[in-house]
Amino acid sequence: MPAGYGEAAPNGDRDIAPSEMLILRRHAVLLPHVRPVVAAALVALLAAPAAAWPGSAQAAGWRLEEPAARWAVSDGERWAAWAVSSEVVVAFDTLADKRREIELDRPCAPDGGADRRLAAAGRVLLRCERDGVTRQVLLNLRTGALRTLPDRMREPFDLPGIRWTDVGRRWVSGEVDCPNGPCGMWLELSSGRLVTGILQPPRDLDEPNLPRLGACRRVAAGTPAPGIAFFRGALLSVRSVGGRFRLERRTCRKDPVPLAVESGRPRSRQLSFGLASWTTTVPEARADAAATHRSAQMTVVDEDGRARARWRLPARTVVDCDDRPAPAAWGVTAHTRRRALFFQTMRQARDGEGCAIRSLRVLSRPLPRALRR
Repeated sequence: MPAGYGEAAPNGDRDIAPSEMLILRRHAVLLPHVRPVVAAALVALLAAPAAAWPGSAQAAGWRLEEPAARWAVSDGERWAAWAVSSEVVVAFDTLADKRREIELDRPCAPDGGADRRLAAAGRVLLRCERDGVTRQVLLNLRTGALRTLPDRMREPFDLPGIRWTDVGRRWVSGEVDCPNGPCGMWLELSSGRLVTGILQPPRDLDEPNLPRLGACRRVAAGTPAPGIAFFRGALLSVRSVGGRFRLERRTCRKDPVPLAVESGRPRSRQLSFGLASWTTTVPEARADAAATHRSAQMTVVDEDGRARARWRLPARTVVDCDDRPAPAAWGVTAHTRRRALFFQTMRQARDGEGCAIRSLRVLSRPLPRALRR
């Protein structure tokens, strides 16, 4: 995500979803007229967490971690990170529920979009500038150290201009211009060894032998890049069936595991450490673009489809690229082994011919016990 400044909502606010308000109003009328045992059961049911309601999507329960961040990423396992300035990054350990500030010696920002795997195993891929020279680096969130990535391959032949795009537990992948066209480039993190080859099919960056992603057709067909929807030989796939969207966990050795059927197209798909998560939106009949994302919900499911949780994402007033404020739930969702994360867009602005995020806020909430890893 591009870096930038912006405004954010104040801390301490709480949303109550319309479905929650309706339930409270109904039982406020019913409670005086029922037997004590039934009344106690209703009170206990109303006090249950949002995840206990099958199919519910409550907006309450999100904790504000940062009101005005420039960018934010998660490694899908333990760490989340966001920038409060071009040279200060906050590292959030979601397992210990602790954070620390990392002061960089140069301005940096993530180098890639939401469809790339920009963080893994506590490392974040950044592009930094110093003395007019721009280089790609890995930021270690545990230690705060920066590791400069090579920008050219010298042996067995010279290939300058490497562009790194994705990070795994053991490898970093990128592209380079070869004499006959673009080639794939991989850096082994433990040894610093560079490997080059054809771009397709993409490779599994978490395994030491760098195997191909999707060794079988039913997995490879839905794996365009080594992104966050693939983990340890499994793919979180989406198929359109009769106007609805079917989410499945696909592997080469077993039949697909059905996870959910959604009426809206799933976004922010992530698969890691036995959990799958995604976001769906409910379009509204409004002319402005922000209204089409006004009602959104995040779903987290275990890899067998047996345990799940669903929450409504809080809507806030978003200023879009045309400087129009509107209530919306724009942003990217993610999960770690213990928490759900929502990187909510608060302000956008024109950046050349495109539209860039200038400010976002970071929210999180603990996963239910049945989903913790």
